[in-house]
Amino acid sequence: MMACCPTCHQPAPDSRLMVCLQTNVATYGERSTKLTRTGAEIAEVLRMAHPASVPLGTLLDRVYGAGNGNPATIFALISQLKRKLVPIGVSISNIKRTGYRLEFSEAA
Repeated sequence: MMACCPTCHQPAPDSRLMVCLQTNVATYGERSTKLTRTGAEIAEVLRMAHPASVPLGTLLDRVYGAGNGNPATIFALISQLKRKLVPIGVSISNIKRTGYRLEFSEAA
């Protein structure tokens, strides 16, 4: 049986983390958290790339469009997203000179 998003009931991708872009809810195991629209977009980009890291430029392009945006804004958004995801067992690592990557706790 295919897993479904617990909030919108759409089929979920085959991943430990589910990010619903309709409801902006991230779910890992049995735990969920509400994200901002932008936080959900960033989380989805990181989820799709896992286990690879995502460069800052890619996140800027996804959130603001090609060639737009301020890196300081992405830093602030990542910081907010980290605070939202840690309680559900997901963290975001900053991989030096490479970008950002999702990390999962094994307890979920």
